Amino acid sequence: MEIIPAILPKSLEELNAKISLVANEVDVIQIDICDGVFVENKTVDFDFLPHQEEVEFELDLMVKNAKDDFDKYLALNPKRIIFHLEAEEGLKEFIETLDPEIRDKVEIGVAINTTTLIKKLKSLLNVVDFIQCMGIKKIGVQGQPFDKKVLEHISELKREITLSVDGGVNKESIELLDVDRLVIGSYIFNNKNPVGVIKSLV
Repeated sequence: MEIIPAILPKSLEELNAKISLVANEVDVIQIDICDGVFVENKTVDFDFLPHQEEVEFELDLMVKNAKDDFDKYLALNPKRIIFHLEAEEGLKEFIETLDPEIRDKVEIGVAINTTTLIKKLKSLLNVVDFIQCMGIKKIGVQGQPFDKKVLEHISELKREITLSVDGGVNKESIELLDVDRLVIGSYIFNNKNPVGVIKSLV
């Protein structure tokens, strides 16, 4: 399983510092972007990502109607962009109209909450590259407890598409997760030795 550190930046200094800590240990880092509308948290605004010569990024858009600002996020040169199903209207149609060159360059994923009904996702499975299953009840806040309801989503989806789990991932919950990617925030960055944590999980 690929380990992807997740950063929910409250300042540009925090963003740069946390990227610097782990950029040489992983291939991809997730940056959480929160608008204070879809989720209560609001992250710092930024127009570039440092350390792009060392590591690639995925953007987790916890933003209401993030697709309306797609060009802004695309300008950050991410490897992956993640929309939240509950935050968007007309997401399938939007993805289907993206330029093929963009689709070749950027992976598009969709995130679902632990309460999301899988039937709401079915029409998207053939237009996105992966699904991010949230492993916590309250999104946009790091350090939340693991919600075992995500295991039901994994069981239903794991044979159909590449899966990530984001939220509540630690040394105990990882034993339950049969997925392709693990997105981990507080368990890595609240430790005095973030690099050591990553190495212990790989």
